[in-house]
Amino acid sequence: MKYIIIFIFFLISITRNHATETSFPSTIKVLNKTYKLIGSGLLEYSIFKIDVYKIAFYKALKSDCSLLKIIYEMDIEKKLSNEGWEEGLKKNLKKEYDLYKKELKWIKEKTPNLKEKDQLIILRKDTMGLFIVNKKIIAKTKEKNISKLLHLPWLGPNPIDEDLKKSLLGQ
Repeated sequence: MKYIIIFIFFLISITRNHATETSFPSTIKVLNKTYKLIGSGLLEYSIFKIDVYKIAFYKALKSDCSLLKIIYEMDIEKKLSNEGWEEGLKKNLKKEYDLYKKELKWIKEKTPNLKEKDQLIILRKDTMGLFIVNKKIIAKTKEKNISKLLHLPWLGPNPIDEDLKKSLLGQ
């Protein structure tokens, strides 16, 4: 029995190490722009540390564009993602949250259901924002108020996970 328990912990350890391995290149090209990796991390859920997605933060080499690249470790329904948007934006916007109802509506409408291994890119630059799923643009906006919200849940002053924010910023 003792050896079975040790073996189970060994298997869990191997699985955890595999899940946290970086799968992000140091540079990527998106829409004819080259982006440099700043940092990456893993979002986990609950006390059981269920892997939800791997995420990386990139900045363009020759402009002020930035993007988050997310690789899903499990299926995530649109409803759950939208709850995450609400929570992340409420934490960061606080009293101003109600001023962004129109912008949040757009984000929630454009957020897709995602499957394990899907790749979502959330790209932002000034007044432009894009959602790209598996290399296909699924949503585009030129609304500055939407664009400024797109990275806020992960990189804002009150992120969904402080350690994840530090990892994304390469700290």
